[in-house]
Amino acid sequence: MILTITLNPSMDYNYLVSSLNLDQVNRVENPHTSIGGKGINAGRVIAQSGEGVVLTGILGGPVGKMILDTLIAEDRYQLEFLSVEGNSRNAITIMHDGNTHT
Repeated sequence: MILTITLNPSMDYNYLVSSLNLDQVNRVENPHTSIGGKGINAGRVIAQSGEGVVLTGILGGPVGKMILDTLIAEDRYQLEFLSVEGNSRNAITIMHDGNTHT
């Protein structure tokens, strides 16, 4: 069993626009939501290799609940997260003009 610790997990929102135009409406193509955090990402790779993994760290607020619910639904890990009052973070990435990140 391998233990991973993610002190700052996130809900990652990735948006693709063909080009980013200031002062105009920019339409999103294929929005994608995923869970991020180095320990969680490492734990996913460990689980895919067939090893047992315990994911732990700090989760809080509605975002933390969404992260936890998603990990529970994946049903691949033992989960031992600490719950706090503050909200876990969101990370927003806008991909534009040939995969440029903003």
